[in-house]
Amino acid sequence: MNDYGISEQSFESLKSVLSEGLLESDLTKLKDLMLRLGRKMIDPEYRHQYAASLGDFSQNISRKMIDYLESGKKNSVSIIRLLAKYYEILNVEGAQSVRVLNEYSKNQKLTDGAVQNSLLAMAIGQSLALSKEDIKLAGIVGLFSKLGITLLDQSVVNQPNVLNVLEKVSLMRMPLQLAELLNTLMGLNPKIPGISQQIYEFSDGSGYPRQLGEKNISPIARIIKVVDCYISLTSERPYRHAVNRHVALVFLLKLVRDGKIEPRSVDALLKIIGLYPKGVQVLLSDGNKAVTVQANSDVTRPIVQVESQSEYLNLMESDLTVSKFLLDKDKNEISTLQSIPG
Repeated sequence: MNDYGISEQSFESLKSVLSEGLLESDLTKLKDLMLRLGRKMIDPEYRHQYAASLGDFSQNISRKMIDYLESGKKNSVSIIRLLAKYYEILNVEGAQSVRVLNEYSKNQKLTDGAVQNSLLAMAIGQSLALSKEDIKLAGIVGLFSKLGITLLDQSVVNQPNVLNVLEKVSLMRMPLQLAELLNTLMGLNPKIPGISQQIYEFSDGSGYPRQLGEKNISPIARIIKVVDCYISLTSERPYRHAVNRHVALVFLLKLVRDGKIEPRSVDALLKIIGLYPKGVQVLLSDGNKAVTVQANSDVTRPIVQVESQSEYLNLMESDLTVSKFLLDKDKNEISTLQSIPG
């Protein structure tokens, strides 16, 4: 069973995409890229040496992400560190964008969220039948999705109260600053800054920085918005507990009803992790308590582990059903959450 509890089909498909490498690793293309960038790459032997290093970094990122997916090992810092190293080779020494990326790679909370955003965004992209190029692009945008938070005053990020006017202005300017930063990162896919700028927009035009409607938001940004809402809600914060995964999904469905996020990405997420995601306590129709282990193609009938039993029970192969979801103390309140990224 994978640590995410995603359906087996989604799990294997995602591993297949990752095994090809998320970033460019073809030596010929990398050598041509370095020559175009002009970063001391005129000498062929020098270019070959650094292209090989870039290829290694790309493959190592993908391998570590597969490991994260399979085992849940919190190696997100090392993944983002490799990402930073990849772009450090392509950029001018001491570039501000690389410095910020290196600082980003030291933050366990941010890197955990970014890697989880990346993996779920790719899984949703596959479910929606995006092209392989766009699935990988969604994965890369996911890895950068928490970078903008490093540009904010951390007192704003950890603010448990309603933001004042200056704090709101700072927050709403952040995506623009993020896009400016990414535009200076040499070797980055030119689509990424624009997409990254849009991941804080809502479909009804109530987001920021440009209050775009759904039709004007990149499909990849719309996917990242959904997974970021889910991952942020289900993660511990200084000012609140992590929200139960089922409660978070119900809240996403409310956002769909209110026209704030796109329905198809939420539907895809439900198919991937189920209505009762891994780790959620449920009551079965025979009165027994159980914990969900993995999603199934029927989102309401997961694989579960019944209390006091070691073997798993597949509800799609049983007459039993989920009777109700069991509430977790302190993990169900959403109305008091602040709309602060991170």
